[in-house]
Amino acid sequence: MASAAELEQMAEHVRYEVDELRKALQKLSKLKKEDSDWNAAIESFLLHFRNLRAFFFAEGNNDDDVLAKHYVAGWNPTKDCVFDNTRVDINKRLAHLTAWRLKTFNHGWPVKNMWEAIEELVSEFKKSLPAPQTGWFSGLAERPVILVLGVENYSTCSTSSPSTITYLLPGT
Repeated sequence: MASAAELEQMAEHVRYEVDELRKALQKLSKLKKEDSDWNAAIESFLLHFRNLRAFFFAEGNNDDDVLAKHYVAGWNPTKDCVFDNTRVDINKRLAHLTAWRLKTFNHGWPVKNMWEAIEELVSEFKKSLPAPQTGWFSGLAERPVILVLGVENYSTCSTSSPSTITYLLPGT
């Protein structure tokens, strides 16, 4: 487990993950699926979502992983179902090059639900911090207002061979 000095330094990295997830969602909310940055924005959002999921729910596999429970004794947040519902797909589609990707993927990512679930955890975490650690996270801004408009079909797509990939829109 990290020392108090290391935990203080790592608070900046936790803030970074939250900030980057928010930036990716803001960027994504302004893009269309045809835009060249579409996949990068979704993948950035998913990466930071995955890192924060691991932080908040102690999914670390290494002795040097820093987790929310290191900052808040007895940390045991309520786990929104979106974390379990997206876990395998994120791990298999984002973090590993596996045959899992050949399975049908026609639902898109529930980006709005994922973001709301993370923001709830960030808020709960900030409220639960003991006095010394509160200052370490003072730079962690409150939830920004981000509009996610339209039918949610946040899936990645390949532009190299669009004729071989079919993306189903909800309701089609």
